[in-house]
Amino acid sequence: MKLIAVLASALALVAAPSAAAPIAWQSPVAITTADAALNLGGTIEYAVSWNGQGPVSVTLDDSSVVEFQSGSIDGNGLAQVSGAYGICGTNCAQFYGTSNSAFNNAVGGFAYDGVQDVTLTNLTVGREYSVQIFSLDNRGCCGHQVQYWADMVGNSTAGFAHNLAIYTIGTFVADAAMQSFRGYTNASSQCSAQQCTNLNALVLRSADAADVPEPAALALLGLGVVGLAMRRRRA
Repeated sequence: MKLIAVLASALALVAAPSAAAPIAWQSPVAITTADAALNLGGTIEYAVSWNGQGPVSVTLDDSSVVEFQSGSIDGNGLAQVSGAYGICGTNCAQFYGTSNSAFNNAVGGFAYDGVQDVTLTNLTVGREYSVQIFSLDNRGCCGHQVQYWADMVGNSTAGFAHNLAIYTIGTFVADAAMQSFRGYTNASSQCSAQQCTNLNALVLRSADAADVPEPAALALLGLGVVGLAMRRRRA
């Protein structure tokens, strides 16, 4: 019975979910064309738009298509959002910055206000991902507001104004089937931390050469943990 308890404890240690993985944030990039914004490295796992008008298919110059699913703020979907006050529909952001009208539509609305917690789902543990976040607003009222995106362990982007029409990318190695991050504003942007947050769209990509542990490797890891636990018990 004692051996069974040791095995159970060791296996629980292997299987237990860990905290959200740290995210390495890249410098923001200006949106010039839809192709430059979406034809990046890696494999697109899914794309989500909070334009309030349903799915959007964006066809690029090379005839590839990026399908943006319809985002919501009720905790459903591939990318779950909580804390937003509502969704401002297509063209709310007054973004017409590219010649691709479908792309402009995909990023033209947003989930607005609140401290927005975003949770990515359907991740594979051990795989490297990048999340591309579009957060913009060209309206005269609010384009100057400063926003940040941060992981749950203290790493954040530099502050940026919504009217810069940029995107930012964060890279992480999944340590669970979900990954969370947060969008918020700063009082220095003439906006309280509860207001003026924008999430227009996101694209989740996995690395082309992802280093995903094989089942046999995971089994060996489990045996190693069991052996370590038994040695510590004998000591």
